[in-house]
Amino acid sequence: MRILWFTGVQLPAVTGKKLDRAAWQEGLRRALNQYHPDLKLFIASFGAVHYDPITDENATYYNIYREPPPGSRWKRLIKNWGHQTYQDDELGRCQQIIDLVQPDLIFIFGTENPFGLLADRLQVPVIISIQAVLSELITRIFQGLTWVELLREIFSRKTLLGEGLLHRYLQLRILVKMEELIYSRCFLFEGRTNWDKNWLKRLNSRAQYFHIDRILAEEFY
Repeated sequence: MRILWFTGVQLPAVTGKKLDRAAWQEGLRRALNQYHPDLKLFIASFGAVHYDPITDENATYYNIYREPPPGSRWKRLIKNWGHQTYQDDELGRCQQIIDLVQPDLIFIFGTENPFGLLADRLQVPVIISIQAVLSELITRIFQGLTWVELLREIFSRKTLLGEGLLHRYLQLRILVKMEELIYSRCFLFEGRTNWDKNWLKRLNSRAQYFHIDRILAEEFY
């Protein structure tokens, strides 16, 4: 069986470094390598450095090229204020990888990246692992701040530079719309909690939910 992962993090085989977040993804890869060596795993993630596909143990890694931040301060400022979350040609690169790999199943980690927008265009099953739900996160982003603290944040140097909490909120507004599209286009989801299940029911009541417990990072074991 050929399984294609789309993930927002680059795994250690690509970077040569341990993961500082989402380390359970590497744990899952190792478990598949140990217990299901017959599976052929392909992993695609965003990266600003071009590289040819890398094969290591049970997985082959593909790069979805994403433009690095501009070198010019003014260009970075313009980009930050534009709140761009992804470019259409990035989805085109994802489709190229799918055409090349010819997977039997596509597994997508989360809805904070645009991968799930392809779900209704594909002939193979696509399942999305529920991670953060941005539709709820955005309602809490200013929680705990007083009006004085909020005004201080709005008029801060960080905000002027297109950074900080206010710009994170404006970017999240765009990502929430993307997330809603993803939920409407995909009909297979997996999660671990009633919270996951209830959010799926709210965002796409027609979708099928699978309870799949998550492997932890190696340090926990």
